[in-house]
Amino acid sequence: MLLRRLLPLFGFVTVTLVAATSCTKDFDAFEAQSGQQGQSGSSGSAGTSDGAPPVDGTTGGTSATGGASGSGGADGSSTGGTPGGDAGGAPQDGGGTGGTSGTGGAPNDAGGGGGADGGCTTSEKVCSGSCVATTSPATGCAGLSCSACVVPNATATCLAGACAVGTCAAGFGDCDKSATAPGCERVVHDDIANCGGCDRKCATTNVAGLVCSGSTCKSTCAPGFANCSSPSSGTDNGCETATASDSINCGGCGNNCGSQNGKSCISGLCNCNGNSRHCESNPNVGAVCDATGVCSCSGVLCVPGESCLSASGGPQCSCNGAAACASGQVCCFAPKGCFNLQTDAANCGGCGHACTAGFACSAGACVCDADSDCNAGTPGLCTGGVCTCGTTACKAGQRCQANGSCG
Repeated sequence: MLLRRLLPLFGFVTVTLVAATSCTKDFDAFEAQSGQQGQSGSSGSAGTSDGAPPVDGTTGGTSATGGASGSGGADGSSTGGTPGGDAGGAPQDGGGTGGTSGTGGAPNDAGGGGGADGGCTTSEKVCSGSCVATTSPATGCAGLSCSACVVPNATATCLAGACAVGTCAAGFGDCDKSATAPGCERVVHDDIANCGGCDRKCATTNVAGLVCSGSTCKSTCAPGFANCSSPSSGTDNGCETATASDSINCGGCGNNCGSQNGKSCISGLCNCNGNSRHCESNPNVGAVCDATGVCSCSGVLCVPGESCLSASGGPQCSCNGAAACASGQVCCFAPKGCFNLQTDAANCGGCGHACTAGFACSAGACVCDADSDCNAGTPGLCTGGVCTCGTTACKAGQRCQANGSCG
């Protein structure tokens, strides 16, 4: 009888123990469960179901809900998503334990590593979104600016990363060699101190008037001399050719007496020099070399440089095979023709002997005839056919240069 009364009670305890054991296993399983890690964080596991009634008969609290899942990492080098929300709340009055928070998702891919300064090499820089060489003057070499190098009167190049002079334009020179303001600042095509190049001075040897033209020293010369070589580079040699007895350059450059029947050069004029054969343009025409050094054709004295040409009425004077010159003229081979060497400024005192620009030829000598003739950079006065610069009287043919001196 006593056993019958106790069996229901033991049955109740057994059921209660089984239920409690089952609840404990569920609790342990939920406690061990965590949010899943993935490309996006998984949700935290939910809490346990409502707790079983305790022995005293009160009802267990509902379980707290697990935290929200973390967001997965964005593409590229972004970090993973944020972790899930807070863990589930503590069970109320014996309720089940809340789930743990979800783990943030891992990033999908690691970010790509970009090159320095947008991917350019150390010998490049970025201009308009592209890499350009630091050796290109078109984009400012290695300077901060991407604007093209500006080098006045020259083509540009890069030197030690900076804009520099490549080649000067014709007629200009880089004479100051400025690194901060590169360019070919000096006009060298008409500067007697920088003629054709920096510091290339026109020489004064046997010179009447200093002249630089077309980057070449073309100075006019004192009587008896000529500027025949006129080198365009290297040291200038002034008026290097003596013309008084040079049969190839008689009186002036290129006046070749040999081309006038083999004559000789005497005192800057082509002379038959006692040899009648030097007077014959045609053989056996009966020409005679006069004692004065000129040819005589049928008793008619020719002018210097002429020879005798056969004609129907007998030999006649001829200049280079053409008509005879007028009285007072001279037959020149270069330039070819008949010229009055006493008054012709282009052939003053000798064939091809030119006066300084603006000067006149008087009695075979070059003279100024106006104050303006003296201005070669500085105003001067023309007095008695010669220039005066300041208080200095110049030599014949000289002018007042930019520095105020005669030259």
